[in-house]
Amino acid sequence: MVSHARFQQFSSKNKEELMSRIFYNNIKLYLDSEGKILPLAKKTMNRAEHLGAIVEHVTEPSSQQPRKGLFCWNKINRKACNGMIDACIDTGNFHIHWHCLKCGDHGSISHWEHTLWDKTSR
Repeated sequence: MVSHARFQQFSSKNKEELMSRIFYNNIKLYLDSEGKILPLAKKTMNRAEHLGAIVEHVTEPSSQQPRKGLFCWNKINRKACNGMIDACIDTGNFHIHWHCLKCGDHGSISHWEHTLWDKTSR
């Protein structure tokens, strides 16, 4: 299995915020031996693209231009969450940790180094 999600219940008056998911992803499982994206089912391909965008965003070299924000892909009651994704690299284990500031979805991405999404200088 490529992705694992755990569901957590939160006590909230707003029903749109009742559930958030946790994702632990080894992003190399979406790639073949040459580092290209595998032919995947649509939902899995979408997940790979979203996680890849997080890796690109975090590893992109800083520039004088402000970075565009990343929007959450979660659906709450069939409506897009539209929250912003906050992400960083953990310097202890080099996992990328991310979370949505609105719905609470969050997770970590491992094995992102030297993938097609990695924008760090090589």
